[in-house]
Amino acid sequence: FARWADAERERLALAWLCALEALAGQATRRGEPGVAAALWRRAAAARPYDGHVARALVATLAQSGDPAGAVAHAQAHAALVRADLDVEPDAELLALAARLR
Repeated sequence: FARWADAERERLALAWLCALEALAGQATRRGEPGVAAALWRRAAAARPYDGHVARALVATLAQSGDPAGAVAHAQAHAALVRADLDVEPDAELLALAARLR
């Protein structure tokens, strides 16, 4: 039962993340970057090491008029990845943050 429950939990978490991404994309296309940023923040809280999610949040924050928040999130994500995983963060994320600075 425990293996099944773990697999089901992972499947549902992935489906939830996919739904957040889809909703964030819809909000972006509707011209609602604040809504999109809120959705990406939820995704980032659930997947703090995910470079794709971090890039999307940083780009959305910049688009919504919060470049300082975008750079702050990029720096926090990079520090977390370096500290907890002992790897370099996503190069695209670092480049995006450098452009926003």
